[in-house]
Amino acid sequence: MGDVASRRNGGISEPTENDSILINGKENFRPSHHQESGNVEEERPRGCWSAIAGAFFALIGGLSLGSVDVFVVFGVEGGIFPLQQLLVKSIIMVIVVVPLMRYHSVNLLKVKRKDIILNILKGIFEAANTLCFNYSLVYIGIGDATTIDIGSIPIMTTLLACLFLSEKCKVTDMIITIINLTGILLVSRPEFVFGTETSHKENDSLGYLLAFAAAVTLSLGALFTKMMSDGTSLLLILLFNGISGIVVTAPTSYFFSPMTLLAAFQNNPNNVGFLTGMAGFFILYLYTFNKALQLETAAKVTLIFNIQVFTGFIADTFLFGKIPTHFELIGAALVLFSSLLAFLAAFRENRTESKDVETNEALSK
Repeated sequence: MGDVASRRNGGISEPTENDSILINGKENFRPSHHQESGNVEEERPRGCWSAIAGAFFALIGGLSLGSVDVFVVFGVEGGIFPLQQLLVKSIIMVIVVVPLMRYHSVNLLKVKRKDIILNILKGIFEAANTLCFNYSLVYIGIGDATTIDIGSIPIMTTLLACLFLSEKCKVTDMIITIINLTGILLVSRPEFVFGTETSHKENDSLGYLLAFAAAVTLSLGALFTKMMSDGTSLLLILLFNGISGIVVTAPTSYFFSPMTLLAAFQNNPNNVGFLTGMAGFFILYLYTFNKALQLETAAKVTLIFNIQVFTGFIADTFLFGKIPTHFELIGAALVLFSSLLAFLAAFRENRTESKDVETNEALSK
């Protein structure tokens, strides 16, 4: 291929449709993988590497979203409300993604209708997820909101994947989910389990409801990603997420935000940095989380994704002055343990499948 394709692949020219390779002394033609549409069939890691890559992207996604939550809290304290934050994130995402799509030759006209519909639905539900979660942060704080949201996601995602994707829910998955849920209950200590606490506030119930609604909408978004065609461009997912966020928040933020963005920037110049950091980590989260979903089952991705809980607790402790209790520390340890078990289970399953494939190939020769 030409010089442009060579530069895009680190200086190594990508084979075209007329290129051939030798396999066992025979010439076989290899199709080109040049990206021309939003549905690009790309070679994915197999076997053990699939588990490692999927777990890595899920881990980065959880850490990134936890960092977004911290900037959200700073932004709210600086006078930028959740509706405005989502609008700014969505605008920045579209501005960043459109040139990348052009550079990588992602052609929207060649995207399947099914994938267009799924991306629109995913964008709408994830915009609702962001709004629900951001407002729950305002009512119950970053630690409780994060743990309730993240603790509910694996349960909802596993249930939806079993019902609509025919993913198998194994005994190990159930055990890991129970450990995870136990940790979440110890961390959040909801009223219906532990009774009323003296620190209970008027808006706590609304905050808990919004955090759970955020979990449901994110689980639906993960389901839509798994239902897309193999090789769907992640840039396409980012684009529709940004467009959906703009459509949802542009009119509502104008009418319901008590302060304009310009006034918020003038009153607190640090808001520019908060929004920039928030948008950057949000784009990283969307990319890595959806990449993990393309490599691994939805249930295991969301369990590993729970590392977001620790980002919230670190922020609560060192930035917002909250002292964690013994129950919270034990619960956080259980959440981390369940994420580790999910990674090991995924690694073992992929290794077993890889060995089975190698055995079958050896017997067929």
